[in-house]
Parts: sequence; structure tokens; C-alpha cells
Amino acid sequence: MGYSRKKLDLTGQRFGKLTVLELAANVSTKTAWLCRCDCGKEAVVTTQRLRDGHRTSCGCDKELFGEPPSAIGRASLTYIDGTCVEMIRTRPVRSNNTSGVTGVDWLASKGRWRATICFKGKRRYLGSYEKLEDAVRARKRAEEEVFEPFLDACAGELPPSGLRSIEEACPPVARDYSDQRLELAGERFGMLTVLEPAENIGAMTAWRCRCDCGKELVVMTGHLRSGQTSCGCKPSCTYVDGTCIELLRAKTIRKNNTSGVTGVDWNASANKWKASICFKGERHYLGCYANFEDAVKARKMAEERYHDSFVREFDEGLVSTDQAAV
Repeated sequence: MGYSRKKLDLTGQRFGKLTVLELAANVSTKTAWLCRCDCGKEAVVTTQRLRDGHRTSCGCDKELFGEPPSAIGRASLTYIDGTCVEMIRTRPVRSNNTSGVTGVDWLASKGRWRATICFKGKRRYLGSYEKLEDAVRARKRAEEEVFEPFLDACAGELPPSGLRSIEEACPPVARDYSDQRLELAGERFGMLTVLEPAENIGAMTAWRCRCDCGKELVVMTGHLRSGQTSCGCKPSCTYVDGTCIELLRAKTIRKNNTSGVTGVDWNASANKWKASICFKGERHYLGCYANFEDAVKARKMAEERYHDSFVREFDEGLVSTDQAAV
């Protein structure tokens, strides 16, 4: 299934001092817009330059807070204490953002969402959260405490002396990961049953497991979740029609996953969550969704249709093994 790329309509929107008037002729292969600056000048600016905050005026920016635009920035950007006023005002979402919200990203190693904020050259850690909504809430709260007063001061509604530092506005959050260890006791991974936590192997958490053959062994969490399914008494993967039964059963989340849900990732170009599923060597596109929960729901329905039913048929002997490979 192909992607339906719909051109953004920016007509009437404001980006800093620029108001978008109408669509202009493309600049090379990039979509461009005719804009009018608050000073009265008109300029043609590409969509990308508007949305990432690189162009917020025709270049007429005047002194702000008694300081001229910083030499380290583009002529159309105004920097104060290392902070770009226009970037804070427009708050663009970077093209490599994986959550759809600036300052929120997925920590695959911890299985949690991390929230941070940058201001005047300093990055502040705002905590890690199980739910995306909680991380977004922490980020928005920090923006209200840090960015909004700064913009009020830029507009002359608040004296610069009334601004708080980022340390005062966002108190330190302890990085306590003690409660983040996955609880795998009692779970099965192929032929392995997890019995209890074992002593860490280096910095990696580990578990004491019993194989169906009776042998006990210690296995790291990462190895269990990435597909180790026995003590070595049989091949670790059973393939049927090119599909690994053990991987379907374990529902492994890859280390480079950016959403916390297998088959769901952020499509920056479409500004939506994309859902897909692989089965018997083919990838099935499940759609793009504005809400993360809708993409997850589509993925779970597809897992039931393709993966879970296939595993049940295998367990009932309705499908036969093609080949066994390690």
C-alpha cells in the first residue's frame, strides 16, 4: 500500500514575524510560500525553513533586550544568552524526532519515555515515564515554567530580572531506576521458564531459568527478549514458511525500537504514527494514525490475525516445520 502525501496548507499561519500569504513556485524540488514580514517586506520561504524555525522574518530583526542578533545564528534569528527566541516561539518538531513531541524520546534500554528541556545552553532532565502522556505532561509543564516567562520578557510584559533560572524553574529529578527492572518470573521464552532474578552479569540484569529438558541456567534479560529459547539442547529457532515461531511467541521488542511497541514508529514526514506487521517474509502496512493509541490498536489486531492464530495452529499441529535453524 502506498503513502498518500498531502501537501501542507500553511496559508494564514504565522512563523515569528512572517505571515504566509499563498503558495509560491517551488524552490528546486521544495515547496515554497510567499510570506509577508511584519515590517511590510515580502519573501519566498520553503516549508522546511518555516517549520524548523530557520526563517522567522525577512531579516529585519532589531535589537532585543539591548542585544543584537548573535553572530553564531542566521541573520533572521535572534539569540539571547545562547537561546533562539524564534525557535522557542515556534517550537518546531525536528525531522528525527521519534515521539511527535519535542523533548520526549523513547529509552529502549529502559523501556520508558524520557522528558528533557533545553534552555540557555543547559539541558534539564525531567524524568522517565511508562506512559507517553506522562512524559508529554512533564515537558509541557516545564515549557510553561521556563519558555513562557522568557517570551513574556521578550514582549516587554515581564522584566528580565523576574526570570528564574532553569535550575529554579525545574528542580532536579532523581534518576532512580530501581523500580524499572522487568518482572519476568514465571514467563516462558520458548523452552525456558524464568524462575527468579539472578546476580547481574556485569551491568546487565539476569534471570535463573529452567529449560524443558530439566537443565537450569542464568540468562540475561536482553538475550531472553531477543530470542534465546533454550539451554542449547535444541535449535533456538523453528521456522515455518520463513517465520520464526519462537519470535512470534516471545513478542520481542528490538533495541532500536522508538515507540515501545513493535511495529509502531513515528513517521516524521506524515506527522503521524505508522503501524505495520511482518509475516511470512512480507511486511503489511496497517495505516498512519494521528493518535499513538490508534496505531497500537491496529498493530494488536493484526498480531491476533496473523501471529497469534499462526502460533495456535502450530501448537495444534495444523502446520508443519519447514526447517530448524540456529
